[in-house]
Amino acid sequence: MKVLLTTRHNGAIEKTFIAFSELCKKALRSRVTAVSGLCSKWLDSLLSTVIVEDAYTLRRSAGIPFCFIGILYAETDGGQRPLMKRAVETLLEIASSDTSSDVTGRIHSLNVLRSLIKDTELSLDVMPYVAPAFVTAIRGAQSSEWGITNSSSQLFAALIARSMGRQRVNDNTARAGVTVRKTVLFAL
Repeated sequence: MKVLLTTRHNGAIEKTFIAFSELCKKALRSRVTAVSGLCSKWLDSLLSTVIVEDAYTLRRSAGIPFCFIGILYAETDGGQRPLMKRAVETLLEIASSDTSSDVTGRIHSLNVLRSLIKDTELSLDVMPYVAPAFVTAIRGAQSSEWGITNSSSQLFAALIARSMGRQRVNDNTARAGVTVRKTVLFAL
């Protein structure tokens, strides 16, 4: 995880993410309780890293979203998603906080949320959080801090793409990803 949290090189982040994701899958499926609980501990560590004021500030939070996604991929067996629920609810809470001292944490949270929303493998699992994420993005866009406004705008763009879907250039009838029903979107 430390490599993902401190590396700036996209190629190194991507290769480390693949290995970390596989490690999380193996750990979560382990029959040894101490090993199967590692993902939960790593998620707690990540959530506390996000809110630390002197956390690494890299472009779009660099490897931080990859750490979250690697852990959350381990849960993609179609069952309950307690790690997803805890991660997204905590990130939404951090991103929505109005304390001026927590700017870096809000930016990291918004960037992680954007990555989760954009991820196609997690698309169905993030759908229950689209409406609260829209509210968070809109409120964040009104911030006086440029980093929060920028990250909120990027989250908003990802939410629009996830909610409305995208038309493929080569095939006008095929839509990429999963979309939100209009009644859910406009129930805000």
